[in-house]
Amino acid sequence: MVSEEDFSILVLSEAKAIFNNREAKYLGLSRMEKLVALVAEEVKYENLTRGWYKFGIYSPVAYNVAKNYSKYNNLQSFDTPREYYLIKTEIGSNPISEIREAILKLKSYFLKEKDDFYEWIYNKVDRKYKKFYESKYRFQENLGILKVHLEYNQTLHLDEDFHNFLHSIEMFYNSLSNFDDEIIYFTSEYVDLLEMIITKIKNNHFEINTSQREVFFKVVDKFNVDIKKTDEQNIDIFTVLASVPFKETLTGGNTEYWNKWIDEKKSKAYNQLLEELRDIRKEADEAGLLLNTDELLEEIKSMHTEKSLRELLPELS
Repeated sequence: MVSEEDFSILVLSEAKAIFNNREAKYLGLSRMEKLVALVAEEVKYENLTRGWYKFGIYSPVAYNVAKNYSKYNNLQSFDTPREYYLIKTEIGSNPISEIREAILKLKSYFLKEKDDFYEWIYNKVDRKYKKFYESKYRFQENLGILKVHLEYNQTLHLDEDFHNFLHSIEMFYNSLSNFDDEIIYFTSEYVDLLEMIITKIKNNHFEINTSQREVFFKVVDKFNVDIKKTDEQNIDIFTVLASVPFKETLTGGNTEYWNKWIDEKKSKAYNQLLEELRDIRKEADEAGLLLNTDELLEEIKSMHTEKSLRELLPELS
């Protein structure tokens, strides 16, 4: 049977020939590895190990192939290795034709705009985790918008974007019902801190100094708002959260290895992030970014994300 790496090389090499130069540039690492995973499903190649991770269906081997052979992390720069021609000779024309047909079937979806593409991807997930992926995506998008506002001092639509973000927090919290209490508590610690900091910044009319901006960006980094940062070295709260659906949906020829991989990655991320949380909370306090008791009570009265703010109140009393 063709190895996972060889199959990934085949799919991406054939895809580069099918997508024109402009289209191929549009397929970054995340789309490239998803294309391999979905082609595997189309042609019933069962050996490719894959599961649902941070940004949807994820094949670690396909991701590594896409990254290792593309200079600029997109399909346009994918440098077809010599092994491709040997693999083609070994497996014959029929499997190659099936792969091409599958790519052509999927091509139009992979050229969709970002929002439409991920809506299509998340419609494929098991119903149990559909709300999680959809609300997570919107939460990260709204947080990214706020980050741009504060990074470049943009004020247009700022109030509206702030309230959109608060709403996305509520939706995100409501999507965690299928996770265990420990993970929900871990997540809420970070989300509540983020919410407090952003609310404090709003109370200060979105004016922040350099040290406050640095603390804010440090917290935002823990939520991986940059979808390009799917590299396995990146540690964020979704390393912990997404490990749950990944283990439950993992399939393919090397599940034992990748089960162990995700367990170790989750454990490392969980411990590291909890340790960093204490330091970030201290820095936020020193920078004047934590709400005082009066501000907390006022926010509770306004009914914005009442649950999370009530949970934080005892810490400041």
